This record gives sequence, structure tokens and C-alpha cells, in this order.
Amino acid sequence: MLATQADRIETGVRSVMRRVESDQEGFIKLIQTAMSAQVREATIALETQQGRVIDEAEKAMCDAQLGVTRLLETITQKTQIQLESERSEIGRLVHTVTLKAQGRLDAAVLDLDQIKTQVGRDTGRMVTKAVDDLDQSLSLLESGAISIIDDGRKDIESFARIIVGMGPQSTLQRGFAIARDNEDKPLTSREAAMNHASFQVQFRDGRVAVKNTDHSEGDEQ
Repeated sequence: MLATQADRIETGVRSVMRRVESDQEGFIKLIQTAMSAQVREATIALETQQGRVIDEAEKAMCDAQLGVTRLLETITQKTQIQLESERSEIGRLVHTVTLKAQGRLDAAVLDLDQIKTQVGRDTGRMVTKAVDDLDQSLSLLESGAISIIDDGRKDIESFARIIVGMGPQSTLQRGFAIARDNEDKPLTSREAAMNHASFQVQFRDGRVAVKNTDHSEGDEQ
């Protein structure tokens, strides 16, 4: 019965250690693909997993101690002589299991520390590269923005020259005339001019008052 109990304890500890080793491999794969924004999450996950491993090992030890206690109670009911003999054996088994579990736990903790160190180095390189790429992108954006601003300024100046060239003074300078009513508003059609008994014609060198002989009183607005 003691041997079976010890085997069960060792099997539980081995299961815990296999789970630690499996989780460790998962962490290594995760760390290899991690970017700078995932560093804090990876570190928290590692610390959480380390605490979980320790908790599970402590739980296994508690289960082992509970099993030992129950076994001692059974042995006590039989004989006091058997109790002393079995207690010695149980103590040896517990000590052996404890040493094995502690050794594997220490190895797992050491591996986790090494992984954290590697994550720090890899993260530093990734952050440095990301900063360099960002600086290069900002430099390109700045150069492009300056070029766009210069082109826009040139286009605005060109449009301004075109607009100025389309103004009334420019039209008058080219030999055209502008008809205006008595309120100085432009008359842009014959129909508009027919509504006024008189209006003015503006030339580049002055204005001339014009009387509309085709105007009728009924058309006056």
C-alpha cells in the first residue's frame, strides 16, 4: 500500500512537471512571435504560469501529505509497532518525492528566468528596429508634406493670377465695355437693359450715360 501511495504521489508530481514542460514549450513559441506591444502580456503570463506551477506543486505536496496522514491513521489502528516501521518508510518516500519535485521545480523556474531574459533581449532589438523604422517614415512624410505644400502654394498663386486676369478691370483693358444700371449693378443681358429707361456704359477710360429709346414706361421696374 505504501509503495502504491508513493507511486501515485510520484505520478502526480511527474504529471505536474510534464505540464510545466509543455507550458514552457508553448511560452517559447509565443515569445518567438511576440512584438513589442505584447511584452508586458508575455511577462505577466510567464509570472502567472510560474505561480500556477508553484501552486500545483504545493497542491501535490499537500495531497501527498494528506495521503500520508490517512495512511498513518490506518496503520495506527492496526498496531503501534507497524506504525513506527511504516512511518519511517513514509518519511523516506516523502523526502524522496519532495527532493525530486523541488529539483524539477527549481529547473522550471531557472528555465522561466532564462526565457524572460531572452524576451528582454529580443524585445529590445524589436523596439530599436521599430523606432528606426518610425523615424525613417516620419522623415519621408515630412519631405512629402513639404513638397505637397510647395505644389499647393504654386497652384494657389497660379489660380490667383487667373482670377485677377478675369476681373472687370482686366476686361475693360482688353477693349470691352460693361453696362451698369443707376445702382451700379451690371446689366448682363438685353432683357435686363430693356427694363431701364437709362443706364451707363463703362469703358476703360470712363463711363457714358445712355438713354434707352426702346424702353416703355410699363417695363420700368
